[in-house]
Amino acid sequence: MEANNRQWEAISKDTRRPQWLCGDSQKISELLPPGQLYDLVFTSPPYYNLEVYEGGEQDMSHMGSYFSFMLWYEVVFRQCVAKLRSNRFLVVKVGEIRDSKGFYYNFVGDNITLFSKLGMKYYNEAILITPVGSLPIRAAMHFKAGRKLEKGHQNILVFYKGNPDKIKAVFCEAGVDEHSC
Repeated sequence: MEANNRQWEAISKDTRRPQWLCGDSQKISELLPPGQLYDLVFTSPPYYNLEVYEGGEQDMSHMGSYFSFMLWYEVVFRQCVAKLRSNRFLVVKVGEIRDSKGFYYNFVGDNITLFSKLGMKYYNEAILITPVGSLPIRAAMHFKAGRKLEKGHQNILVFYKGNPDKIKAVFCEAGVDEHSC
Protein backbone atom coordinates (compact mmCIF):
# COMPACT_ATOMS: atom_id res chain seq x y z
CA MET A 1 0.00 0.00 0.00
CA GLU A 2 2.88 2.35 0.69
CA ALA A 3 4.03 2.09 -2.94
CA ASN A 4 0.48 2.83 -4.12
CA ASN A 5 0.30 5.90 -1.90
CA ARG A 6 3.69 7.19 -3.08
CA GLN A 7 2.70 6.73 -6.71
CA TRP A 8 -0.65 8.45 -6.09
CA GLU A 9 1.08 11.44 -4.51
CA ALA A 10 3.59 11.66 -7.38
CA ILE A 11 1.13 11.58 -10.26
CA SER A 12 -2.29 12.66 -9.02
CA LYS A 13 -3.75 16.13 -9.19
CA ASP A 14 -7.05 14.83 -7.78
CA THR A 15 -7.91 15.48 -4.16
CA ARG A 16 -9.97 12.32 -3.84
CA ARG A 17 -7.59 9.66 -2.58
CA PRO A 18 -8.35 6.01 -3.38
CA GLN A 19 -8.57 3.61 -0.50
CA TRP A 20 -6.52 0.45 -0.88
CA LEU A 21 -7.44 -2.59 1.16
CA CYS A 22 -5.07 -5.49 1.65
CA GLY A 23 -6.27 -8.90 2.67
CA ASP A 24 -7.43 -12.32 1.63
CA SER A 25 -9.66 -11.98 -1.44
CA GLN A 26 -11.71 -14.96 -0.27
CA LYS A 27 -12.82 -12.71 2.59
CA ILE A 28 -13.91 -9.66 0.59
CA SER A 29 -17.20 -9.56 2.45
CA GLU A 30 -15.27 -9.18 5.72
CA LEU A 31 -12.82 -6.60 4.36
CA LEU A 32 -15.47 -4.22 3.00
CA PRO A 33 -17.93 -2.29 5.16
CA PRO A 34 -21.16 -4.22 5.80
CA GLY A 35 -24.07 -3.10 3.65
CA GLN A 36 -21.85 -1.03 1.36
CA LEU A 37 -22.51 -1.55 -2.36
CA TYR A 38 -20.24 -0.47 -5.20
CA ASP A 39 -20.74 0.99 -8.66
CA LEU A 40 -18.03 -0.91 -10.52
CA VAL A 41 -15.81 -3.94 -10.16
CA PHE A 42 -12.74 -3.68 -12.40
CA THR A 43 -10.06 -6.29 -11.92
CA SER A 44 -7.18 -8.21 -13.38
CA PRO A 45 -7.36 -11.44 -11.41
CA PRO A 46 -4.58 -14.02 -11.11
CA TYR A 47 -4.13 -16.40 -14.04
CA TYR A 48 -4.03 -19.62 -12.05
CA ASN A 49 -0.40 -20.79 -12.04
CA LEU A 50 1.26 -18.24 -14.32
CA GLU A 51 2.61 -16.37 -11.29
CA VAL A 52 3.42 -17.84 -7.90
CA TYR A 53 2.68 -15.51 -5.01
CA GLU A 54 4.09 -15.63 -1.51
CA GLY A 55 0.87 -15.99 0.49
CA GLY A 56 1.57 -19.50 1.74
CA GLU A 57 -0.53 -22.61 1.25
CA GLN A 58 -3.82 -20.66 1.21
CA ASP A 59 -2.55 -18.55 -1.67
CA MET A 60 -4.41 -19.28 -4.90
CA SER A 61 -1.17 -19.71 -6.84
CA HIS A 62 -0.55 -22.85 -4.79
CA MET A 63 -3.80 -24.52 -5.87
CA GLY A 64 -3.17 -28.10 -6.91
CA SER A 65 -5.37 -28.02 -9.98
CA TYR A 66 -7.18 -25.69 -12.33
CA PHE A 67 -10.46 -27.08 -10.95
CA SER A 68 -9.43 -26.07 -7.39
CA PHE A 69 -8.39 -22.66 -8.67
CA MET A 70 -11.78 -22.14 -10.32
CA LEU A 71 -13.57 -23.10 -7.08
CA TRP A 72 -11.49 -20.46 -5.26
CA TYR A 73 -12.17 -17.99 -8.08
CA GLU A 74 -15.94 -18.49 -7.75
CA VAL A 75 -15.83 -17.85 -3.99
CA VAL A 76 -14.04 -14.55 -4.60
CA PHE A 77 -16.26 -13.32 -7.43
CA ARG A 78 -19.52 -14.44 -5.83
CA GLN A 79 -18.70 -11.91 -3.10
CA CYS A 80 -17.79 -9.23 -5.64
CA VAL A 81 -21.10 -9.66 -7.46
CA ALA A 82 -22.96 -9.49 -4.12
CA LYS A 83 -21.22 -6.18 -3.34
CA LEU A 84 -22.04 -4.72 -6.77
CA ARG A 85 -24.99 -2.35 -6.89
CA SER A 86 -27.80 -3.32 -9.27
CA ASN A 87 -27.60 -1.93 -12.81
CA ARG A 88 -23.82 -1.73 -12.74
CA PHE A 89 -20.84 -3.23 -14.57
CA LEU A 90 -18.15 -5.73 -13.67
CA VAL A 91 -15.07 -5.70 -15.91
CA VAL A 92 -12.40 -8.37 -15.83
CA LYS A 93 -9.12 -8.52 -17.79
CA VAL A 94 -8.12 -12.11 -18.49
CA GLY A 95 -6.12 -14.18 -20.91
CA GLU A 96 -5.83 -17.84 -21.73
CA ILE A 97 -3.82 -20.26 -19.60
CA ARG A 98 -2.14 -23.41 -20.85
CA ASP A 99 -1.95 -26.74 -19.06
CA SER A 100 1.29 -28.71 -18.66
CA LYS A 101 0.86 -30.26 -22.12
CA GLY A 102 0.36 -26.89 -23.79
CA PHE A 103 -3.41 -26.97 -24.24
CA TYR A 104 -5.67 -24.11 -23.23
CA TYR A 105 -7.90 -24.49 -20.19
CA ASN A 106 -10.45 -22.08 -21.75
CA PHE A 107 -10.07 -19.55 -18.94
CA VAL A 108 -11.74 -16.81 -20.98
CA GLY A 109 -14.76 -19.03 -21.63
CA ASP A 110 -14.80 -20.21 -18.03
CA ASN A 111 -15.00 -16.58 -16.90
CA ILE A 112 -18.02 -16.00 -19.13
CA THR A 113 -19.67 -19.16 -17.80
CA LEU A 114 -18.89 -18.28 -14.18
CA PHE A 115 -20.16 -14.72 -14.30
CA SER A 116 -23.31 -15.88 -16.11
CA LYS A 117 -23.82 -18.44 -13.33
CA LEU A 118 -23.46 -15.62 -10.80
CA GLY A 119 -26.29 -13.69 -12.46
CA MET A 120 -24.24 -11.32 -14.59
CA LYS A 121 -25.02 -10.76 -18.26
CA TYR A 122 -22.13 -10.91 -20.75
CA TYR A 123 -22.47 -7.40 -22.14
CA ASN A 124 -19.38 -6.48 -24.11
CA GLU A 125 -15.76 -7.31 -24.74
CA ALA A 126 -12.62 -5.58 -25.90
CA ILE A 127 -9.13 -6.68 -26.77
CA LEU A 128 -6.21 -5.13 -24.92
CA ILE A 129 -3.14 -5.15 -27.14
CA THR A 130 -0.15 -5.74 -24.89
CA PRO A 131 3.33 -4.34 -25.51
CA VAL A 132 5.22 -6.45 -27.99
CA GLY A 133 8.50 -6.53 -26.05
CA SER A 134 10.04 -9.99 -26.43
CA LEU A 135 7.01 -11.41 -28.28
CA PRO A 136 8.89 -11.98 -31.58
CA ILE A 137 11.65 -13.90 -29.79
CA ARG A 138 9.20 -15.98 -27.74
CA ALA A 139 7.00 -16.57 -30.80
CA ALA A 140 9.84 -18.04 -32.82
CA MET A 141 10.94 -20.26 -29.94
CA HIS A 142 7.44 -21.54 -29.08
CA PHE A 143 6.42 -22.03 -32.69
CA LYS A 144 9.56 -24.00 -33.42
CA ALA A 145 9.13 -26.16 -30.29
CA GLY A 146 5.40 -26.92 -30.51
CA ARG A 147 3.80 -24.96 -33.34
CA LYS A 148 2.18 -22.59 -30.85
CA LEU A 149 1.42 -18.98 -31.66
CA GLU A 150 2.15 -16.30 -29.08
CA LYS A 151 -0.53 -13.91 -27.93
CA GLY A 152 -0.11 -10.18 -27.98
CA HIS A 153 -3.40 -9.40 -26.28
CA GLN A 154 -5.64 -9.99 -23.31
CA ASN A 155 -9.43 -10.08 -23.19
CA ILE A 156 -11.47 -7.40 -21.45
CA LEU A 157 -14.81 -8.99 -20.55
CA VAL A 158 -17.67 -6.69 -19.54
CA PHE A 159 -20.63 -8.00 -17.54
CA TYR A 160 -23.77 -6.24 -16.39
CA LYS A 161 -25.87 -6.80 -13.28
CA GLY A 162 -29.45 -5.70 -13.67
CA ASN A 163 -31.81 -4.46 -16.33
CA PRO A 164 -29.97 -3.35 -19.50
CA ASP A 165 -32.91 -1.05 -20.35
CA LYS A 166 -31.78 1.12 -17.41
CA ILE A 167 -28.17 1.62 -18.50
CA LYS A 168 -28.71 4.99 -20.14
CA ALA A 169 -30.91 6.34 -17.35
CA VAL A 170 -28.62 5.14 -14.54
CA PHE A 171 -25.47 6.55 -16.06
CA CYS A 172 -27.05 9.83 -17.15
CA GLU A 173 -28.32 10.30 -13.57
CA ALA A 174 -24.78 9.78 -12.34
CA GLY A 175 -23.65 12.74 -14.46
CA VAL A 176 -21.60 10.71 -16.91
CA ASP A 177 -21.01 12.74 -20.08
CA GLU A 178 -24.34 14.55 -20.22
CA HIS A 179 -23.89 15.20 -23.96
CA SER A 180 -24.19 11.49 -24.74
CA CYS A 181 -27.38 11.15 -22.68
